[in-house]
Amino acid sequence: MKRIGATTAFSLLLLAAGPALADRIDGGWCDGKGGHLIVDGPKVRTTGGSVVPGDYDRHSFHYVAPAGEPDAGTEIFMMLRSEEEMTLFRGRDSERKDGEIWRRCEVTS
Repeated sequence: MKRIGATTAFSLLLLAAGPALADRIDGGWCDGKGGHLIVDGPKVRTTGGSVVPGDYDRHSFHYVAPAGEPDAGTEIFMMLRSEEEMTLFRGRDSERKDGEIWRRCEVTS
């Protein structure tokens, strides 16, 4: 009986150890050309370094690029494709064509 209790406690400890971002758009994203951004819940640090609010969903994020950035005033929409990839769309492309593939940034220490 003690063994079952210890196993259950260990399992709960593993679940509570930290957030799993694998099925969420949250985190750092790189375009492979030097561009990177970070989605953190309802805000994003843009490729230009601005932190702006947006419309957050677990698998997508939408915001308008702020003044002073190359895409200023442009709607940016991101959609999670897999654990490691998302597609970024610029402008009001209702058919979601011509998106850019971004990948999770590699963690270096």
